[in-house]
Amino acid sequence: MTKLNIATIENFIFQQLEESLNLPKRELMLETKMILLNSLEVTSTDLIINKKKSVSEKDYHQIKRIIDQRKTGKPLAYIFGEWDFYGQTFYVNKNTLIPRPDTELLIDIAFDTFDKTLPLKILDLGSGSGVIGITLANHYLNSQIFLSDISMNALKIAKKNAAKFNKKITLIRSDWFKSIDEHHFNLIVSNPPYINKNEQHLVSPELKFEPNKALYANEDGLGDIKSICARAKEYLITDGILMLEHGFNQASDILDIFKKNNYKNIKQFKDINQKLRVTLGFK
Repeated sequence: MTKLNIATIENFIFQQLEESLNLPKRELMLETKMILLNSLEVTSTDLIINKKKSVSEKDYHQIKRIIDQRKTGKPLAYIFGEWDFYGQTFYVNKNTLIPRPDTELLIDIAFDTFDKTLPLKILDLGSGSGVIGITLANHYLNSQIFLSDISMNALKIAKKNAAKFNKKITLIRSDWFKSIDEHHFNLIVSNPPYINKNEQHLVSPELKFEPNKALYANEDGLGDIKSICARAKEYLITDGILMLEHGFNQASDILDIFKKNNYKNIKQFKDINQKLRVTLGFK
């Protein structure tokens, strides 16, 4: 490469990704932009108005290392070691799921359901990196937040994220409710495994880099959700809420599970694609 400027590097990244990844053009453009932002430490505006700005050999080689990793299918979140969720950047690694925009719906629903000044007790069950619970902690300043996960490695990342935002959060290693001693939660929220184990061959290649235990569940993807719904009421106050993310094609089954466990005032919510992705019920 003879002329190292932003425009040249941008074209180079896009071409390299296009040749190796089966992604729509829009996603290729987005990933190109993210690699530039991460490597050059510039703003989106800089990328637009400074196309002819020189790029150092050092930055070029850093970009090349990122591209080489991305070509293997490794997600950018794991390459960068961080990812954005609800306007903030969180640490992630191979032991935690990558935060996704779909999950932000849980936060929106919580905001619509609970006044932010209330002194709530909130459990982020199966928290992974802790993005849900910590995001709620950033807004519910008078509340007690608990994060639980079966993976100690995931809890280490959650602890690091809590420290980043200076939040005092209780971390619990637990297989769902097995080691949860605290009761009387106002809200139990979870993004549990819900992909059918028998359909692992159908999912995106990138998911192969994410922890299987956090993705796949037995019983057509419903096994963990059934377990959570069966136990959660023991840990909720009267009129406390259980709120779960699930697959877009599971809404009917999830509704039946909530009904069989006698939750009241059950509600289901659509994501930006108008797919039912979250179900909540009151004790």
